[in-house]
Amino acid sequence: MWAGIKREIHLFLDATEKGNEKFYLVLFTLFVISHVVLLMGWKSSLNSNVWQMHHILFAIVMWGSAVYLFSVLADWRKAWNRTGEMIVIGVIVFMITAAISRIVTTDSYTLVMGLFFCLMAAGKNYKRLLLTLLILFVATILFGLLGMQIGITVDAMKPNRLIGGHSLGIIYPNHWGSFAFAILILIWYLFLQNRRILSFIIFWGTAVFMYKYITCYTIAGMAILFPVLGLAAELLQQKKAETVSSDKKALSIIVISLPFIFMAVMLILCWQMDWIHDTFYETPLRSFAMRFVEGGYSLMRNGVSLFGHPFEQWDASLVSYSNEIELIVDSAYICYLIIRGIVAMILTLGWISFAHYRCLKKNDYRLIVISFFMLLFSMMERPGLDAWFNFVMLYPLTSLTTDKGMSESDLGITQ
Repeated sequence: MWAGIKREIHLFLDATEKGNEKFYLVLFTLFVISHVVLLMGWKSSLNSNVWQMHHILFAIVMWGSAVYLFSVLADWRKAWNRTGEMIVIGVIVFMITAAISRIVTTDSYTLVMGLFFCLMAAGKNYKRLLLTLLILFVATILFGLLGMQIGITVDAMKPNRLIGGHSLGIIYPNHWGSFAFAILILIWYLFLQNRRILSFIIFWGTAVFMYKYITCYTIAGMAILFPVLGLAAELLQQKKAETVSSDKKALSIIVISLPFIFMAVMLILCWQMDWIHDTFYETPLRSFAMRFVEGGYSLMRNGVSLFGHPFEQWDASLVSYSNEIELIVDSAYICYLIIRGIVAMILTLGWISFAHYRCLKKNDYRLIVISFFMLLFSMMERPGLDAWFNFVMLYPLTSLTTDKGMSESDLGITQ
């Protein structure tokens, strides 16, 4: 039985690898755009049009993906010459897509389609995928700036800032910082390998701009730290040691477990929400501390379930400082644990762990560093655990990691 399952997995992956890459990239581009349009700093009069645009893109991505999946399943079953089986596959895919499109929210759409694009990335050119994302994120930043000039986007200001706090046509300064940091690490991964001095100049220069003008302190701090760890990753990658000691095995286990370690740290800090509130809320670290206080309050108010549930409303009786609670849950770990549930979180973190495993097999320590910062970023912002933003999640099955086909050892399957 297990041998049969493994065989079907390989046949399915083979069929997926043969999927039309241009069609995949078009669908993925529309998927990213469907999220980006909601993060632009549109004038309030355009909000209803923007949501209509999102829903149109939502439908195109859903049904376009259904067509793509139909072709993969037909190839997997070698059903092109069997009309009856083709009809059955078509009806099943149509019914599933219709059901999903009727019941999914904007968030569950992100989860379901993110899973789809991670799986369908099998055999696709990873660097071409990254170039597509880089172009989209750069276009987003530029569109925000252009939109300000023609009067369709606005420069949202951060409250309580004596200087700085600009969003430059994006919905909020922190989101501008998120796009900028994604652009930086994409450029670093694609074009700046072993260009260390240039990397330090670019990242540290951006950090100053983030701190002084955008006032996104999270991204400023990450931009300062990133080239340091990036340098360490490149030195390690150059060694490519063949021997595997017990220490290296232990380090590999830690690296593979990083997504769950970050999740555990987040939960522990949320558990200590009262201490964090009392210690940091009257300091410049208040914004950082809010992630754990708001997260701890949300867990206390909502609890967690296997498949998630909507947020409950504010309850003044839970903590003595309820008047300071804004119920803004920016942390991806806490937000998605509540609204997506335990199963979805295990699936997401497990997939990123699989990406780390694949990185170790290919000695791609640079991407592990990027993933480390994406996991750190996820403590502060939601997109860090979404496939449209966190491109590490697209890595495991792509052509960059598979050479000629996917072997059982590559997938972590042993006899």
